[in-house]
Amino acid sequence: MADLDIVDWSRTNGAFRNPYQAMTHTCSWLINRAWYTISQEDMTLAPVRDDWPDWKHAGQHEELGRIWWNYFLNVGEGVSHQLAMPDVPDFCGSVTYEGVEHQVFGDIGSIPVQACVASTKQMRPGDLWISVCDTQTHIVIESDRNNVADLAAQFTLKTIVASHLRRTACGLGGCLSSLFCR
Repeated sequence: MADLDIVDWSRTNGAFRNPYQAMTHTCSWLINRAWYTISQEDMTLAPVRDDWPDWKHAGQHEELGRIWWNYFLNVGEGVSHQLAMPDVPDFCGSVTYEGVEHQVFGDIGSIPVQACVASTKQMRPGDLWISVCDTQTHIVIESDRNNVADLAAQFTLKTIVASHLRRTACGLGGCLSSLFCR
């Protein structure tokens, strides 16, 4: 994850004591749970669309966001796309491929740690995280695990264990990425 350079490990928003803790936690939702592809292609060649949502953002984000918008919504024969540009993450939406809808999350440039963690915890098999690095490069991370179910199971397990401990103490006994990578 550090080599991909898609997460700003210094922007923890107070959720982690240090970048190491942030990286360890974030990577726990991706290592052996997803794979990545670095795609090199000229996204500026995508046909320009007239439905840009007038998304405003700092720096080069808006220009690169518009290029991504055109590219994303023009990829794949017979693929249905939906895309929104909320802000954190920079974009989200869905792709329906072979009758199955998959969620798409992503960012232009690097994303703050907390936004990355929040997005990856929502991923199910086939869902995508896409980081748009520049007009020629984007990185696609595709989940092969149901992080939503795994997260729910963790909370359920903790609740069951805590409940059991209370009773005992009382004596009561989460391949689609090929569309975007050429």
